[in-house]
This record gives sequence, C-alpha cells and structure tokens, in this order.
Amino acid sequence: MGKAEDSLREFLAKKEPVSFRAWVDKLEEIYNDRSGELEAQKLWDFFLLRGINDYAEWIKGISAKDVREKAKEAGMEPLLYWVNSYNHWHSTLTRMLDESAGTRSISVVWLGELMLQQVSIPFTKKGGEIQQSEKNLCPIEIESVVRCIETSRARMDGAKNSDAQVRIKKRTAEIMNQIVNPQTPIRGIHENQ
Repeated sequence: MGKAEDSLREFLAKKEPVSFRAWVDKLEEIYNDRSGELEAQKLWDFFLLRGINDYAEWIKGISAKDVREKAKEAGMEPLLYWVNSYNHWHSTLTRMLDESAGTRSISVVWLGELMLQQVSIPFTKKGGEIQQSEKNLCPIEIESVVRCIETSRARMDGAKNSDAQVRIKKRTAEIMNQIVNPQTPIRGIHENQ
C-alpha cells in the first residue's frame, strides 16, 4: 500500500459530506498513484461510493426555484443551465465507472446500480421539475450509467457487445418511461435484464 491509499483513508474518514471540488481534488491526487492490490481496489470502490452518496445528498438540497432564478440571471433556459452548471460531478463519476479507469467490472455494476437509484434518476427528475415539461427530460444521464453497467455485465457474462447494446436501449427506455409515467410498473432496476 502506498501514499495514495493512506491519503484516501484519511479522506474517507471524514464524516461530513464533501463538496464536488474536494472530491475531485482528491481524485486528481490519487488517480495515477493507486496500486493494483485488492485492498487498494476496495478503497477505490469506497471512494466512488463516497462520491455517489455525497452527490446524492447535494442533489436533495437543490431547489428548482433557485435554478430557474439563476438561469434567468444568466440568460439561459433552465434545463440548459441545470445541465451545464450541475452536471460536473455526475459526468466525472460516470467516467470512473469503467475498467479503463481502474474500476473492476463487478464494482461498476453495483456502484452503477446505486448511482442510478440515488443520483441519475433524481437528477433527471429534477430536470423535469425545472422545466415543468416531461418532453424536456434528458435521458443522456440515465443512458450513460446504464451503458457502464450493461457493458461490464456483458464482460462478466461473456455476452456479445450487440447483446449489451440491446439491453442498454431497453433498460434506458424502461427507466425513462417510469419517470414520465410513474404508475407504469417495470422490473426492478437491480434485476439482470
């Protein structure tokens, strides 16, 4: 274990939610200094988990009214302002949900599922609140996380890439349909679809 892991343990010991700036600063500090040991990989998983949990808490405190007011001051449409101003943490986390970022496939699947529940779906719903129009819901955040999950799941299952693409489209459509029509029953997002 190296300095990156020691630094990460100190960071994870903090009890209060951290800001995006603090989380991404730590990411930049440790990203290239991680070892490939199992313990280091577990610490990396917990670091991503910390980012997901803290981002979820942060989203809860964002008011659609505040976003509309800030968008008006900036001379932008509310949804565009929302995506441009609040999406950095989401997109950074999503980029880390990949084997090329040093995240194990099995971790991508469980962290991705958690991110869908706690971050991606609430983020997309918030966009709908801001515009007060279902047609302005933006599925790209849902789809990007579903792609991470299903691509890693396909690798573990030895499935074809084309099968993963079919599951990505199907699952994204089901989740978006549930958001627009909450009464529509769909299979649980934890199921292997």
